Amino acid sequence: MKNKLIVLLAALLLILVSVPSAFSYFSTYTKTEGSKPIHLSDKTEIIETVDSAKHIVVKADQNSGPMFVRVKYFAPENKITVTPVVKAPWKDGGDGYYYYEQPIQKGEATSELELKVSGYPEEAEIDDEFHIVVVYEAVPASYNDDGTMYADWVNTEITYFEGEAASVAGGGN
Repeated sequence: MKNKLIVLLAALLLILVSVPSAFSYFSTYTKTEGSKPIHLSDKTEIIETVDSAKHIVVKADQNSGPMFVRVKYFAPENKITVTPVVKAPWKDGGDGYYYYEQPIQKGEATSELELKVSGYPEEAEIDDEFHIVVVYEAVPASYNDDGTMYADWVNTEITYFEGEAASVAGGGN
């Protein structure tokens, strides 16, 4: 009788010891239903103001991660001359783009890139308009092994954002 009691207690003890591991198995491999949308994009906006020149600023959304920006402009070559005023940290990339060399952080904006307009033809009517279209691109910051950030313009899928075409109307310089 004593032996049966010892065996029964040993079996009970073995069961109690193994139950927590069985619970962890079942709790580790459970399924649930439902969904939650995840937005994995960084958002920016272009701010353009126009007087006798066009002034470009790119601003990151408050929820965006660090990103790098580049800007390109298009203008009618035979009608006007556009001269970018490039000041650090903007840099002429030599490929038609002007690169902002520092990453912009959430809620921050680039310094201004100014596009001076000249060569308005004498024979143009006062209400003639010439559009300078600005296109900008933004890529999330990539990281080197040492943690420094860089812009990977080659291996990144780029989404093009186009600002509104602003006009420089008659009589401009």
